Amino acid sequence: MDVFTNNSLTNDLLSFLSIEKSAYSEMLSLSLAKKDMMIKDDLAGINNTTAKENKLYNRIKNLEDRRVEETEKIAKEVGMKPEEITLDFLIGNLPKQDSDRLSKIKTDLVSILDKLNRSNEINKVLIAAQLDYIEFCRELMIERDNIGNNYDNCGYVDKSARAGVIDQTV
Repeated sequence: MDVFTNNSLTNDLLSFLSIEKSAYSEMLSLSLAKKDMMIKDDLAGINNTTAKENKLYNRIKNLEDRRVEETEKIAKEVGMKPEEITLDFLIGNLPKQDSDRLSKIKTDLVSILDKLNRSNEINKVLIAAQLDYIEFCRELMIERDNIGNNYDNCGYVDKSARAGVIDQTV
C-alpha cells in the first residue's frame, strides 16, 4: 500500500538515513581505533580520536535533527503524528524499491549501532581499568598512614609514621 505521493520527501529521508548510517559507521571505526589506542597507551591518538568523535557527534546530531524535520513533513502529508512514522511503517508503505532500500539501511544501522554499543562498553571497561591502575599507583606514591605497623610509647598507632614514595609536603 503506497500512501506517499511526494517522492521528494521520501527520497530526502532515505538520503538522510543513508548519510547517518555512514556517519555511525565512521563513529564505529573511531571507537574501535580508540580501543587499540587505549591498549597501547597512545594518549595523543586518544585525544585526536576523541576530538574527531566530538565533531562527528555534532554532525550526527545535525543529521538527526534534519531527519526529524523530514519525518514531520511526511507525517503532515499523510495526516499522521510524527511519532507514528516509524521505519517499520515506512517499509510497509513505501513503493517496493524505496521499501527495499530503507529495509537495507535499517538492517545496516541496527548492526552498526549494536557493534558501536559493544565497542563503547569495552572502551568503558578499559578506561575504568586504567583509572583503577592510576589510583593504585597514586596511592603507592603518596603518603598514607602505615596503619598497624608503628606504635607510640603508650601502645597506640603512631599517626606521624607515614609510608609513601613521595612526600606531599615538598
